Amino acid sequence: MNSRTIAVVSVFVSMATVFRLLKNAVTSMQFLNIPLALAFVASYLFGSKIGLMVGFFGYVFSDLLIYPGLWTIVNSLVAGLVSYIFGLSSRRVIQGLVLFLEAFLLCFFFDLSTSTLLYILFGLDISKALVFAFIGLFLPVMGGYLIGVGPLTEFSTSILTVLLIRGLEKRNLKKDINIG
Repeated sequence: MNSRTIAVVSVFVSMATVFRLLKNAVTSMQFLNIPLALAFVASYLFGSKIGLMVGFFGYVFSDLLIYPGLWTIVNSLVAGLVSYIFGLSSRRVIQGLVLFLEAFLLCFFFDLSTSTLLYILFGLDISKALVFAFIGLFLPVMGGYLIGVGPLTEFSTSILTVLLIRGLEKRNLKKDINIG
């Protein structure tokens, strides 16, 4: 791993951590997944491996500062995976709508799979865990209290991802920095 790669990963992980901490200082409600949006941006601009590292470490470091637990492991692993996939699938995307849809579907997968895995770790069987995780995206279940928070978070995270990517591309960031 070269020094440019380390620098890019460090900057994106730091931004993911700081902005998640700032968001949590204002509200603990999940309306925007900042670490995942920044991992998608890094993956798109600099490659899947960078996105994987940003997704993974963005959750590890921010959770260590907020409140670590089993969810830290689950969220970190799944964030790294979906960020890696985003980098592979979005590299040739030109249209913003397609980029938005890819981000939205991967955010949806992230939310559904992390909730399912955590329900399983807390003792539910797989089928119940999947049902509770899916319903929990739209309605309050298992101690939740918000309605429609899943699609709202996926929408806002995907919009942020596309806006950041397009803004950085307009400033020729992708052309100016060559990673590996």
